[in-house]
Amino acid sequence: MLLQLVRKVSTVPHILALPSHPSLASAISQHLDYKISHIPNGSFSNAETKLVVPVKHNEKPVIIQSPHTDINTHLMELLLTVHACKQLSSTPVIAVVPCFPYARSDKSESRNLPIGAKLICKLLEAAGTDEVITVELHSSQTEGFFNIPVSNIQTTQLLADYVISTKCKDKTILVAPDAGAMKKVTALSELTGLPFALIHKERVSDGTISRMTLVGDVRGRNTVIVDDMADTCGTVIKAADLLIKNGVIMAKEDSSPKRKRRRCLPVREIMEAEEEKPEFRVIDGLRYVVPYNFVLRTYAKKRWFDQSILEVLTREFQAYPASYYKSALASGRITVNDKIVSCEYLLRDHDFIAHHVHRHEPPVLNREVQTIAESEEILVVNKPASIPIHTTGRYRHNTLLKHLESKHSQKLYTCHRLDRLTSGIIVLLKNTHKAKEYGALFRDQQVKKTYLALVDGEFPVTGMSCSEPILQVSHKLGINKVDHENGKPAHTDFKRLHYDSVSGRSLVLCLPQSGKMHQIRVHLAHRGFPITNDPIYSRENWAKKSTEEFSKELTEVLFKRDNISRLLNKDQESSATTGGDVEHENFPENKDSSDQVKSSSTDSTGKPEGSPNHLTSDTETQQTDVTTTANPANICSSPPADKSDNKLTVSGDGLKQAAEISVTPDGKFCLDGRVFERIPQLSYDEKCPECAWIRLVPAPEDMFIFLHAVRYELGGRFYVSPLPEWCEKEWIPPEFHELLQISSD
Repeated sequence: MLLQLVRKVSTVPHILALPSHPSLASAISQHLDYKISHIPNGSFSNAETKLVVPVKHNEKPVIIQSPHTDINTHLMELLLTVHACKQLSSTPVIAVVPCFPYARSDKSESRNLPIGAKLICKLLEAAGTDEVITVELHSSQTEGFFNIPVSNIQTTQLLADYVISTKCKDKTILVAPDAGAMKKVTALSELTGLPFALIHKERVSDGTISRMTLVGDVRGRNTVIVDDMADTCGTVIKAADLLIKNGVIMAKEDSSPKRKRRRCLPVREIMEAEEEKPEFRVIDGLRYVVPYNFVLRTYAKKRWFDQSILEVLTREFQAYPASYYKSALASGRITVNDKIVSCEYLLRDHDFIAHHVHRHEPPVLNREVQTIAESEEILVVNKPASIPIHTTGRYRHNTLLKHLESKHSQKLYTCHRLDRLTSGIIVLLKNTHKAKEYGALFRDQQVKKTYLALVDGEFPVTGMSCSEPILQVSHKLGINKVDHENGKPAHTDFKRLHYDSVSGRSLVLCLPQSGKMHQIRVHLAHRGFPITNDPIYSRENWAKKSTEEFSKELTEVLFKRDNISRLLNKDQESSATTGGDVEHENFPENKDSSDQVKSSSTDSTGKPEGSPNHLTSDTETQQTDVTTTANPANICSSPPADKSDNKLTVSGDGLKQAAEISVTPDGKFCLDGRVFERIPQLSYDEKCPECAWIRLVPAPEDMFIFLHAVRYELGGRFYVSPLPEWCEKEWIPPEFHELLQISSD
């Protein structure tokens, strides 16, 4: 409706996008194919607003500004722009103000309170506004304050259509959290035929609620809380708490046939998920996150129904032994529906499980994230190796998105991905509309991608191509393999840039024509030229081994590298600990893997941040650091004085040979002939079992592979990153200098 009104009032329009919501203005302009000018915010030295308005005499300006955070500044920008347009153009000036400022101040509660909404209406008229388009005024009486046309767009029908379309309509009740929302709730009730309830609210002050009383029966129902205006959201949060205490259903089914995921988390849980700003420490070139308290959440899955909570935890989440889960259930660190339950509690539908943990994130290399290009809608950066793009597995704050969102103070969206171990170009968007647009480019393979790889062997001078189909043969281990019967089509062209006869390695230019997971790595390995330090596909005779043989070999490596702690942490109270029977969810970088871009739209990040679907922080582990756990009586940071060689030997069903860890006299640890130091203790929680674990610092060479996304061409533009540290400029032949933007000096 907003688009229809803008089209109706302006036959020769010029959209002026003010600073509050440039993405909204861009979306309207693109949909209507109207000219748009973005007006940057500026100010004089005394903080007065400064604007330059690019409007011609014969243009009809449509000004889009929706004041929100800095309301007074946004309001002044709007008024000055309207006034400037009125001076420059003889045509009508239309102001599109979706969120009308001071709308709640539409009546005088006492003689000494102003009617702010009326004043804003008069100011807009005085500035020269000829028509106002807004959305859901706090009260329809505000329209009477204007002497000019006003279009007040209502959203009640949209809400009604959504509620009617849900599968839970028969069990749904509408709730007004206060008297002010009652009119909207009754209108929604008439359109949907649903019953409604009311919450009576008493305030101590504008931001503090003293008491809330529910009027109506909500037990056993889904609830839709309808509020007319939210400031701190305190009313909604308290209303949700009150409804939960009165027996509402806490979740509903997603109707998507591909994903039957529980959703609609209670509002209070979303608020609890907000974390304090993390604390980072840089030690010896690695960036650590100081361990922090966190709540992992999940709804009971159908396969868990009628099984004991302890049985499910020890089987599905094997990061901790059974004895830990017994203690956590007894102490309340693990709860079901916010209540302490016994180990024998049988899980049922709609059960909500929460696990309070002291979270330990793996370190990443402390490398600068270089900005390659930036505009109002896009941010292109050079991602360092070792850091995942988004929250995944054990990583939450040590991620590219978290780092950049904190730096730029805004939400960013992905449209593709790279492996955690891969470096290179990442394209991020600043609004969902652009993210969908760019995601479609990746999905439709309209992006020309160029990679650099350092491989074993003398690559053919003439180059080569590989069109072998690729199949993901193990989702848990993240293994992909050439499979001519069931694989999906994939094609990659390769060109040799340099060969070093001393090291026996070649620098190869990789041009993937499709975007399958691990495509470059699989094709290079299949042709007999694996990436030199690839932890998966550089293994001997990889291409010749069957899927079962290769999976078994990787499982053994996984035991020795990432789960040695589980073999050492055999709890004396229970034989049902992880031992050698661990079912490994992932190989070290798999869940965020795709050395080619795995294209998608705005939700291509895999899982929304804070999505309630995991109970333990390493069910999707993505670390290459070695972790060992032991009873302090068996292993310590410094060996006993009377032993010159302190060794521990562990074995399990997943190991062909026993794994041996030795402790050197200076307190370092030896595993497979390599020496590791212990990760420093940055914080300690006596209830956290991981705080007693001995975590080993990962070697820098284990935190990256020789694969770099060097150039992307999309949307009529191209982006080129600097060469990676492991690639010498002299290795690039002159004929490729222009492609890779290498200067000749």
